[in-house]
Amino acid sequence: MAVTTNVGGYNYTSTNSSTPFVDIYNQYKKSLEDQRASYVNSQNTQQAADEQKVNSSYDNNARQYYINNMQARKNLPNELNAQGINGGASESALIRLNTAYGNNLAQNESGRASGLSTLRQNYTNNLDEYDRTMQNDLSEKYLTLMENQRQYEQDQREKDLQYFANSITGRFNSVSAYKNLISQLQASNDPMKEYKIALAQQAMVALQNSQSSGGGGGGGGRSYGRSYGSSGSGSSTTTTTSSGSGGGTSLWKTTSNTSKALKSGLAKTINAAKKSAKK
Repeated sequence: MAVTTNVGGYNYTSTNSSTPFVDIYNQYKKSLEDQRASYVNSQNTQQAADEQKVNSSYDNNARQYYINNMQARKNLPNELNAQGINGGASESALIRLNTAYGNNLAQNESGRASGLSTLRQNYTNNLDEYDRTMQNDLSEKYLTLMENQRQYEQDQREKDLQYFANSITGRFNSVSAYKNLISQLQASNDPMKEYKIALAQQAMVALQNSQSSGGGGGGGGRSYGRSYGSSGSGSSTTTTTSSGSGGGTSLWKTTSNTSKALKSGLAKTINAAKKSAKK
């Protein structure tokens, strides 16, 4: 049976009849992981473009510093001659130019490193925030869907038990067949086997009672009694057949009492199973 539910604004469908909401959670998680991969890819592309812009800006600065330095070096002799400076003083002026150029380059590279670091940290923070939001969403959806799964399993157990209860009475025409069914249930991993065994035992008792009642009609004063306690159901069925002094056996009271007791036992067993399933 297919199960469809809306998660995060989208419908998800599972054909897994045992754990549909676990399957739907995994589908939703895979969808978010695919979205994250797409987000990371787009962020990496954008980050690379932004880093290129930062590098380009600082490359232009470095290029301009170089041009300015070369022009200053070219103009330096004329400036010094105009000022009447020569010899060692001219060498000192050249050193000052080179020092200024070096300082400009160092500051430029420091600015580049700082700009790239800030840029990369911003992208890291964006991804961290994305992941926190995604994990919070997954945690919320997990709790909701696992509760849906628990309720689904409970409903399935109740439906299974109700179907079993509706079909067990009169299913077999021999006590041995019911005993075989009970043995199979005892050896199974069915979570509702305790209640199914109780129902099967009650149906077996009903069959035994009907067989015992149908075989009556003997001599006066004879009585027959049978008592059976159902494991796990908290109910018992007791049937008594008595024959009168004239040899005729009265069965209608036995049949009526057995039917009422069986129905009562079934109802109690099913209700007990429902209460247990909700725990």
